[in-house]
Amino acid sequence: MFLETDFVEIAKEATRDHVIDLIQSLGEGANSIAILGDEDQIYMQTIFLSERNEFALEFRNGEPRQHYTVNIGSKDTVLSAFLSYFERTNRWRTMVEWRRDSHYEEIQDRPDGFVDTEEYLAKGGGPRIAIFGAAPDTGNLQRQLADRNHGADIEIIDIEQDSRIVADWGIAHSDLPVLIAFDDGILQRVFLRVESADVLPVLTTDG
Repeated sequence: MFLETDFVEIAKEATRDHVIDLIQSLGEGANSIAILGDEDQIYMQTIFLSERNEFALEFRNGEPRQHYTVNIGSKDTVLSAFLSYFERTNRWRTMVEWRRDSHYEEIQDRPDGFVDTEEYLAKGGGPRIAIFGAAPDTGNLQRQLADRNHGADIEIIDIEQDSRIVADWGIAHSDLPVLIAFDDGILQRVFLRVESADVLPVLTTDG
């Protein structure tokens, strides 16, 4: 993976120590940006926002509508996400509550009819919501979501029965229930420790 800071290349083939040193340096001197990736459009990046004393953490998975963001106050969390991304452990996928950033769709071309076939669980068109939890605890949450999101395909992923999917998404027991929302095959939002659908926005475009 390549590693860059403030548009200066640190390494074409970064090491774990490169990643640690760069993230630890953010906000402490000249460096405010870190970008770690496989390709120009497949990467994780963070920007230290000095006026807020927090980090904008982002990842991109190819196309403009596959760009995600979250603001984080902890440098340790940013470092953990970068190391998971670097080590390809998948924990970064649900370590924070990602949300899709539509800004990049507005300023960059969007291919007609593009559907990401690589995203696990994102099968089929239309809205889809996956709930990771321990059955039957998630049954009530499923019913609440169905009432609020008409027409959505809602699926419960039992963490005891579907260990492979749990591993693919880096789900931690301490974050359960985890809710992941898709629309037309594209990841939209990640929510952690969801106890009631009442705290969530309507997640589908036709809800």
